[in-house]
Amino acid sequence: MGRCDRKTLPCSTDPDNQPEDYSGKTYQHAVKNTLLTDSTGSVQYLSQRFEGKCHDKKMLDEEPICLPEDSILFQDLGYLGHKPEGVFLAMPEKKPKNKELSDLQKATNQLLNSFRVSLEHTISGVKRLRIVKDILRLKGYAVRDQVMLLACGLHKLRLTFRAP
Repeated sequence: MGRCDRKTLPCSTDPDNQPEDYSGKTYQHAVKNTLLTDSTGSVQYLSQRFEGKCHDKKMLDEEPICLPEDSILFQDLGYLGHKPEGVFLAMPEKKPKNKELSDLQKATNQLLNSFRVSLEHTISGVKRLRIVKDILRLKGYAVRDQVMLLACGLHKLRLTFRAP
């Protein structure tokens, strides 16, 4: 599970609407989506759009994902505290303040990160359609949602025609 974020938006001219999509972390107006992929790199789930300042865990709390029993969910530390029922969570260990991770914890983190590389490749495959990651000047959120859905569909189509 990962987030595909930062469809950068042009700033609204209405001062009342400007704070809605503004992300203070990235200093830009943006929207975010959550992606769920499988081991083949295909996008299986695309969440609704959230404003740029919305935290990752809050996105999942507002729109929970139902997963099959006994499945493995690889998630990053942005989703810390998210624990769906009947699902095994594989999440890296966070380094304690003023302490070091043990060698076993470091090895586990490296193993988990090697699995997460495929997720990052999926996100970059979706963002291959540059309209998703660049400034999108189309008006209306419905059009922006369709662009993101189209980018995920084109990524899936590209995977089906990829040589084995």
